[in-house]
Formats: sequence, structure tokens, C-alpha cells
Amino acid sequence: MLLAYKRDGMNFLSEILSSRVRAEFFRIFFGIYSNEYHLREIERKSGFAIGTVRQEAKKLELITKRADGNRTYYKANRNHPLFLTLHNLVLQNYKIPLSVTI
Repeated sequence: MLLAYKRDGMNFLSEILSSRVRAEFFRIFFGIYSNEYHLREIERKSGFAIGTVRQEAKKLELITKRADGNRTYYKANRNHPLFLTLHNLVLQNYKIPLSVTI
């Protein structure tokens, strides 16, 4: 049972740390300003194609979405157990003082 937990946990870690696209999502959603963004806003901020952004947004459990008419908005899931850890990791990676909080 413990082995299965470790394996699943490791799969989760490798999944969330595996791509440049994901790293850019983390910068956008877990940085200083963890705002809600429309798909096109994420595209502009990340520099990735809209299809890539849409595909990545569907994969991440760490991102929540909300529909408003024909638009879908995405934001970091602040209730996820890894939210603060990822937030601090992003701040450290971009050399932002940890005293700056959301």
C-alpha cells in the first residue's frame, strides 16, 4: 500500500514538473498575482498557442475553471494542498521575496 502511494505521488510530481508549458502556467497562476484569466489572456501571457494552452488547462488539477457565457476563466485552486508550496516555489524561482504574499 505504501509503495503504491509513493508511486502515485511520484507520478503526480513528474506530471506537474514535466514541461515548459506547465512551468509557464505555474508562473502565471502561482506567482505574485494569482488572478483569474481568460484563455486568450493566458495565451498572451505565456506566448504559447491557444490549442496548447487549452490542452494544458484541461490536464491540471491545480487549476480551476469557471464558465461565464461563452468564456471560460481559469485560476489557481487555492484549496489544493500544494497551492502554498507551488506559490513559494514560483516566488523563489523568479527571485521574488517570500515576504510578498498573495
